[in-house]
Amino acid sequence: QECGNSKCDEMETYINCIDDCPITVETLLLIDDYPVHIDSQYVIISIEVSYLENIEAGQFNLSYNEDILEIENSSDCYINENFNPNNIVFVINSNIPGTIQGVFYTLENLILNGEFIHIRFKVIGSLGQLSDLEFVSFIVNNTNITNYSENGTVTIGNFGCMDSSACNYSPEAT
Repeated sequence: QECGNSKCDEMETYINCIDDCPITVETLLLIDDYPVHIDSQYVIISIEVSYLENIEAGQFNLSYNEDILEIENSSDCYINENFNPNNIVFVINSNIPGTIQGVFYTLENLILNGEFIHIRFKVIGSLGQLSDLEFVSFIVNNTNITNYSENGTVTIGNFGCMDSSACNYSPEAT
């Protein structure tokens, strides 16, 4: 097995050699949908990655509605705490409203699986508004995996129970 030779050898798959082998699943990246209560000041979303090995570097662009969500500072975007910060460098640009640009690289090959990146947004929208969270691009080891992503949304609502005897009853529940 020689990953990086532009040929998908017998023991290789997209999982251990994304540079050489075709991707055979529909989703490698996922952002869930996040219902946020109107009284919430913040929401933390996660970018999840399906199991991938031998990842050396990557970059991504994520778009959101800047009239509904806001990033207060670049430290609001961070790598999952399960990754050793001595083994991975993560740089973020959140200075462009509505866009997050990120770059990561490592000296050791990474295994990506599950929650990878967390983003903390300040909720500035109104009741009933929603913001799409959309991958504009996501590239790992020079392979574009954007087409294997599932985008999410943040929806601002008054999420509670409409049963007046319930402990989370809210007469304005939606």
